Amino acid sequence: MTTTLTGKLDCQETARHYFELVRANVKRLGFSPGLGIVLGSGDTGSVTYQRWLMKDCEDAGIHATDLRVENGMQIVKLVARLNQDEKTHGIFIFYPLRYPDIKDDEVMDLVDPGKDIEGLHAINIGFLNKYRKRMDDGTQHRCMTPCTARAVVKTLKRGFGEAWLAGKTVLVINDSLRIGRPLTAMVANLKATPILCHQNTNPVHLEGFVRMADVIVSAVPAPATASTRTGSRTGPSASTSAAKATSTTRPWTAGASPTPTPSRTAWARSPAPWPC
Repeated sequence: MTTTLTGKLDCQETARHYFELVRANVKRLGFSPGLGIVLGSGDTGSVTYQRWLMKDCEDAGIHATDLRVENGMQIVKLVARLNQDEKTHGIFIFYPLRYPDIKDDEVMDLVDPGKDIEGLHAINIGFLNKYRKRMDDGTQHRCMTPCTARAVVKTLKRGFGEAWLAGKTVLVINDSLRIGRPLTAMVANLKATPILCHQNTNPVHLEGFVRMADVIVSAVPAPATASTRTGSRTGPSASTSAAKATSTTRPWTAGASPTPTPSRTAWARSPAPWPC
């Protein structure tokens, strides 16, 4: 029997659940933890997300600081200062930055692994791949994992059960360091079989992967914008190919999910750009 996102996977309910959990944990701390939120571009999505994040932090009792940078030198100095600031317990940087003088993954590795709440430092990524849950610095703090990928796993677990992913085939259409790659590691740790596709995946192969997958997680541009965004490939987008393989009753439209096949268990789609 087909289960859709409007059935067991209630993302808003999941978000409310974990937000209340965070708020309760903050209250138990007895102080307001400090979070440095760094915005380094004028990207519309990042600006909007930053505004929401600031509000959520306020509602949860977290002291968030709005920090802006314009170039690589500024962000290097800012991250160094935040690493040393005892009142800053976490650092959140909006990517992509695309500065000419420093790569995004180099910025990720400048952040103190203990303050890297996005889990993008090489040490935290290594812990994720080893399925290690606690830091080895004597603090016993939980290892950080990339938030978007973790949210996908949390939503699936809450919708279908803790052990549901074991034995499932999970197709991830995105190979970024922030979503696709960590997500494949997470589902593999949970005994699922991940398949990672990206902008250079053969469309014919992609259609085959879509047909065999139990879960599809797509973080690619909508077809209407796939050929106009910076860094996107020419020709049909991966989301178009995925839709072609799963929908025989209606064409893909921007913002809509394809009609699942009878064997499809879940479909999750996020309108994010291809990684460059």
